[in-house]
Amino acid sequence: MPQHGTPQYNDYTALNVTLDGLIGMAKEQLNVRLLGGPLPTVSHLEDLMAAWNLADFREGAWDNAQNIWQDSALAASILEGTMETVTTFASQALLAPVP
Repeated sequence: MPQHGTPQYNDYTALNVTLDGLIGMAKEQLNVRLLGGPLPTVSHLEDLMAAWNLADFREGAWDNAQNIWQDSALAASILEGTMETVTTFASQALLAPVP
């Protein structure tokens, strides 16, 4: 069963630093047009994406795994809530006005 404080959990969370670094590098590399000029600022969309914290999502996934392991009725409820949250976030990102 997934538990906080175990070697597996420590390995799982240690990866967050690496992933954050890769995301930062990707943002720097991808923030240019084909001809090398910078992309125009899309501040609302950038702010929305910045609010998405990968470590928080991964922690939520770990907590969900613990709950699912213990209670299948709770698992269905968690899955429904997770799908609602992800759908809301994706919808907001897609509907963000671009100047």
